[in-house]
Amino acid sequence: MTTQEEVKQQFFEIFSSFFGDSENEKEENSEVVIKEWARIFYVSHNEWKDKEINFDITDESITAFQQLIIQEKFRWEEKLEKDFYEKLQEKGHVNYSYVFNEIPLRINWSIGMGKSFMRIRKLPSKMYTPDEIWVPKIIREEVRKYKEWWLIVVWARPGSWKSTTIASVLQELLQEKTLNVVTLEDPIEYIYLKNTKSIVQQREKIFDFDEFSTGIESCMTQYPDVVVVQEMRNREVIRQVMELVEKGVLVITTVHTSDAPSIFESILWAFDVSRRKEILDKLSVLFKCFIAQKLIKRKEGEWKVAVFEVLVNSPEVKWYLADDKVGHLHQVMARKPHILMSDAIINMVEDEVISLKDWRDACPTSRKWDLEDKIGG
Repeated sequence: MTTQEEVKQQFFEIFSSFFGDSENEKEENSEVVIKEWARIFYVSHNEWKDKEINFDITDESITAFQQLIIQEKFRWEEKLEKDFYEKLQEKGHVNYSYVFNEIPLRINWSIGMGKSFMRIRKLPSKMYTPDEIWVPKIIREEVRKYKEWWLIVVWARPGSWKSTTIASVLQELLQEKTLNVVTLEDPIEYIYLKNTKSIVQQREKIFDFDEFSTGIESCMTQYPDVVVVQEMRNREVIRQVMELVEKGVLVITTVHTSDAPSIFESILWAFDVSRRKEILDKLSVLFKCFIAQKLIKRKEGEWKVAVFEVLVNSPEVKWYLADDKVGHLHQVMARKPHILMSDAIINMVEDEVISLKDWRDACPTSRKWDLEDKIGG
């Protein structure tokens, strides 16, 4: 019978083997999948590989290790643990953060056919600056105007650095302003620096609040200047975000959609169709900027770079919203200060950051011919 300490040691050996530690971090490995077997699947240099290990992993050992982490995170409070396992059984999976040897990890624990499955993704061990991840100047300028408009929404596919972008621009703001900030995350991926002028309370789903809706309700009583809601996942959360914004709170959040203008339709979806004009009128006043981003492989090296599409509030955008011409906003975005995804890709190709070989898959289909003409490829 394997003891809890032996189980912990086995999994720490796996973590150390693939991720290293704070002194010798293995940057090439980004993700590990652990299931009942004597092999580990992992991502190295953006490719899936597998490796044999010198002991068998059982479903019981995966479950035992997860339980040890959960007990540690809940500080051995039995009621909270019970609530956690009820949610796991109800939803079939749960995300949470964990720090191993000063390396932050994001762990997804899922259940399939009665068996445990672990996916561990290494998170960046440092907070990137906007310059380091190529965040356009216009985004940083709009965030600094946090008292003029209030809503910022970021769209990207999972794993496209949405959290990294949000963390970098918010950290920059925190170092310049004195603010009361609450973040609602699932899970916490970055720890904001303590040597800022601001108060930052980071809260993690399941461990600090049940659902985003209840997390938003609780933070309303804390008079925040800024609230980060990791994702607007349903109608209730979208409506609550709008309420926060109307109270003068800067809300930075994400949503699943196709591009920056489509974010308007995603928000409108939360309200009765009879209120469409009312909500568009509110958004024309309250939104600061909508951002879409995607990752493209860099021309040199194994890493990727984020490319951004940006729609900012302007008199012209307000006119389009007042006339309910959301579907025509791409015409506006062809002009500065907005940034179209296709134009951002062209700039990256011209600056030799990305190659002609890689831009085509990332380019929006609607503008592929335009890009072909401009780039000559």
